Amino acid sequence: MKEHYRQGDLLFIKTDEKPRGKVSKTGIVALGEVTGHKHRVQGGLVYTPVKRPNWGAFIVAPKGVVVTHPEHKPITLPEGNYKITHQREYQPKRIRYVSD
Repeated sequence: MKEHYRQGDLLFIKTDEKPRGKVSKTGIVALGEVTGHKHRVQGGLVYTPVKRPNWGAFIVAPKGVVVTHPEHKPITLPEGNYKITHQREYQPKRIRYVSD
C-alpha cells in the first residue's frame, strides 16, 4: 500500500505522478464544505486542477510540508509528491464523500 496521511476529510497519497493544473498562490489545498475552513500548506507548492479547483489537487514537497486546518492538528508530510483526494464513507445504499 502506498504511503498516505489523513487530515479531516482529506487523504494525502504519496505518488510518483507529475502534478497537473496551475500553481496556487494561496497554498490552499481545499475548502471545508460545511464550515468553509481551509486546509493550507506551509512550504512546497500546491497545484490545483483548472476545471474543479477543490478536487484532485497535488502537493510538491521538496523538503516536506505542514498542512494546517483550524479544526484539526497540523500534519507533516515528508519530502515527495502527494495527490489529494476527499475521503469517502459507506452508508447503506450509497457511498458519500466525508464533509469537513
